[in-house]
This record gives sequence, structure tokens and C-alpha cells, in this order.
Amino acid sequence: AAAQGSRPADSGPDLDEALFASIADAVADAARTAASGPAAGPAALGSGTVDALRRAVAQCWNIGPLSTEAQAVTVTVGFRLARDATPEGDVRMIDYTGGSEAAARQAFEAARRAILRCGATGFPLPADSYDAWREVEMTFNPESMRIR
Repeated sequence: AAAQGSRPADSGPDLDEALFASIADAVADAARTAASGPAAGPAALGSGTVDALRRAVAQCWNIGPLSTEAQAVTVTVGFRLARDATPEGDVRMIDYTGGSEAAARQAFEAARRAILRCGATGFPLPADSYDAWREVEMTFNPESMRIR
């Protein structure tokens, strides 16, 4: 087992794949939420769009500095996107599992920072499908990133 210290997490290919897999669940939740909306229909997000959003968020999601307890928390967040695919308004915590309220706040802040940082210039989403992706709900699960 690797020592857990203040060292940054390894960002090699295995970790990247695990990170992408972890975020895939979050984006799949977002796509399901969008597809269940009233105007989604055929404009619902396709797998290529979901993958692009997943990769965009994955580039900024950093759980390395979180406490050991916060690294065990799964947090679900919700946010709204403007027509230019940038976050609009507040990112809010919807739910969490696996830790204390303080640990959940840490995990939420890591997810919020990832969304705001990587969304600052707009996510790679098709403008003609705005109704399918304007309201997003994502579940971030740091546990699924672990490779052992």
C-alpha cells in the first residue's frame, strides 16, 4: 500500500483512466437527469458529448489534498449551465455518503472547484442541445479512483 502523505497523487495513465471512469458515473448521472427533462427527446446527450464533458471535468478534479475521511465521501452536486456552457449561479451539494458533514464539505469543495475551474471557458457541449444539459447533477466518487 502506498503511503498517504502530502505528496501529490500519481498522474500516470492508470490514475487517469481511473479518474475518467470515476467521472463517467457523474456524467452518466448528468445525462440521465437531462434526458428525463421535459424538452430532452432526441436532443439528449450522446455518448461523445458525455465523454467530452467527463474529460473536461476530470482535468480539474483534484482530491489529493483532501483528508483521508474526505477521500471516502461520495458527493452529489447540482448546477446550472448558461447557454455558453459555463457554470451559472451556485454549485450546490445535493447529497453525500461515506463521512462526516465536515468531510463532505471538503469533498464538495473539490468537486465545486473542478466544475468552476474547467467550466470557466465553457464545457464542450452542443449549443443546439441546451435544454438537455442546462441543469446538471453529478456524483463524484473518489473511492473509484483508487487503484490497488
